[in-house]
Amino acid sequence: VNGELIGAESQIMGAFRYFNFEISRRMNKTSNGINVIAVEVFRPYDRVFDHDQDTDLAITFVDWAPNPPDYNMGLWREVNMIVGGALTLNTPLVATQLSSSMQADLTVSVNVTNNQNTTIHGAVSGSIYTPDNKPLARFSQDVAVGPPQTVPCR
Repeated sequence: VNGELIGAESQIMGAFRYFNFEISRRMNKTSNGINVIAVEVFRPYDRVFDHDQDTDLAITFVDWAPNPPDYNMGLWREVNMIVGGALTLNTPLVATQLSSSMQADLTVSVNVTNNQNTTIHGAVSGSIYTPDNKPLARFSQDVAVGPPQTVPCR
């Protein structure tokens, strides 16, 4: 970001991964507000082995989908710059466990990240509605998130 390394090849690797970076201290906050984000992509292979051994941890060789010439290098999803406040919520998930043909148990989770220099106390709450917009369930969890910390809520 703006010529400064945010994550090195040895830290950012793996197949189908999401990465988040705190870059607010590196942003250009001058009047022109221009910021540059550059991404360098390396051919995927496991650095433990010799470079001539194709030991990539990604999905590589399958007989029904041979490797393309670029070895699937590059970003597969969009890159987003998210502006947040004191707290940010990320990686929300609703996990379903079927307990019978007519009932399912839901586990709702989200990660809460503190973007400030002091501990923040609060509550994460939400609701689940039926398809016809009738309230089905409400949930809430008190949280205390220290700086700079991410806390899972379930």
